[in-house]
Amino acid sequence: MEGETRRDTSLDNKTDSLRRLIEQLGETESWFHILVDQSPLGISISHDGVTLYANRACVRLFGYDDLSEFVGTSQLNRVAPESRDRVAGYIQRRGRGEPVPDQYEIKGLRKDGATFPLYVEVARIHLMGMPVSAAFFTDFSARAQLEEALRKAHNELEARVEERTGQLAERARTEEALNTTLRTLLDQRDRDRARMEERMATNVSKLIKPCLEKLRACRLDMAAVSHLDILEANLEGIIEPFLQRLTMTHSDLTSTEIRIVNYIKQGMRSKEIADLLKLSKGTIDFHRNNIRDKLGIRNKKIKLRTYLLSHS
Repeated sequence: MEGETRRDTSLDNKTDSLRRLIEQLGETESWFHILVDQSPLGISISHDGVTLYANRACVRLFGYDDLSEFVGTSQLNRVAPESRDRVAGYIQRRGRGEPVPDQYEIKGLRKDGATFPLYVEVARIHLMGMPVSAAFFTDFSARAQLEEALRKAHNELEARVEERTGQLAERARTEEALNTTLRTLLDQRDRDRARMEERMATNVSKLIKPCLEKLRACRLDMAAVSHLDILEANLEGIIEPFLQRLTMTHSDLTSTEIRIVNYIKQGMRSKEIADLLKLSKGTIDFHRNNIRDKLGIRNKKIKLRTYLLSHS
């Protein structure tokens, strides 16, 4: 039905002026043919929805072979079913002098039944005192294809961006996990090193120094005493960096208190510490109380060694 050309029988009942208008449009002066008939833009002239004239570009646009297939037929013959009601409403309202859009996009219908995107511009003019509509048609197929290509490209780009964003997010999560693992390993290394340093300093003080003190108490000649002094100095040089780092951890403690803290952490009692440092047990207890004060646990029911180990 859409591909057939339907003659409007009401044309036979038109006034003589309308018949003369159709004839003059086909046999007008040369300027009309030059400006309109040779135009690459599809142009048609109609009255009340009936085509009175169409240029060659318009005939070709809708897939027809001759102008005779156009003249006297309804414009709706070249409108796809999905757009026909809208265009019919425009024609009726325009005939009544009501405002209607003069630019719109619809689905056109070719002679072979194929549909295509069609852009229409309509101008209301008067010929021989009769109101007619001049329509200008543009095939939007190329634009529709371009829009579809752009839509596909946009969707592909969004998909790539989403994929890349997911990859970057996964990479960030992996890097964060690696950083967390690395921080854990570094923290563990620092704790292990601190324990090793404390253990080394304690072993020197607890195991080696007592032997050196006993050795010093023996009758030694001057050469032996000299070597003993060198040995003690070298041992102090070895453990001094460890004690300095321990002092930085407890910056408000004195060097003696740092030593006592180290011994307490190793489980030594006050009497044992006093013997090592050649101090009285009362002096060691005094230092222990000062340490509790500086750590803020003087009157709390918590063992000093337990606190020190939990805050190492």
